[in-house]
Amino acid sequence: MATIKGRDGFLYLVEKYPRLDEPKIDTLWYPLQYEQGGKARLDRYTRHLEGNVVRKYTGSLYIDDDGKTYRLLSNKADFVGTEDVPPPKTRVKVRWVHGRWEKYLKQKGWVPA
Repeated sequence: MATIKGRDGFLYLVEKYPRLDEPKIDTLWYPLQYEQGGKARLDRYTRHLEGNVVRKYTGSLYIDDDGKTYRLLSNKADFVGTEDVPPPKTRVKVRWVHGRWEKYLKQKGWVPA
């Protein structure tokens, strides 16, 4: 799942991926394409698209729940960000495994936190 967001006057498809080995999430900003080509601008005609949740349709096409399709201008992200994922507040031992926090319970062992 991805979200449509505006940045620096253009529309982007934003995807977030948790790292498997450390508690961080990578955020990738892919530029969207106008129907005629070129980068999709964020203006009064496209501002309503911000926040739409989309899913991969085929190739470089994404689709939202209303059936509107979005095409990536490039498979290379224009911006990449990384953010830390703080551990959950708990009194038991926790660990980061396969992109999520787990906590240790005496009765059940390691379970999702």
